[in-house]
Amino acid sequence: MAEFDQWIEGLLQVEGGYAPDDNQAGAVNYGITERFLRDHEIDLTRDGTVNAADVRALTVDRAKEIYREYFWKPLRL
Repeated sequence: MAEFDQWIEGLLQVEGGYAPDDNQAGAVNYGITERFLRDHEIDLTRDGTVNAADVRALTVDRAKEIYREYFWKPLRL
């Protein structure tokens, strides 16, 4: 667990917060793009669509959960 915590804190320092557009990936927050949320059907606003509002609604805690679930665990880091 400590390794993930150290890694994620470093990553979040580099990735920063919300940006309205990251070229073709759409809005981005904590390094997680609108396209990623849409591709994985992560509807944070629970309004039936995944769009920039979901990216804005992303909290740092939820971002950490996403990184752990979709990157850390599958890659066995």
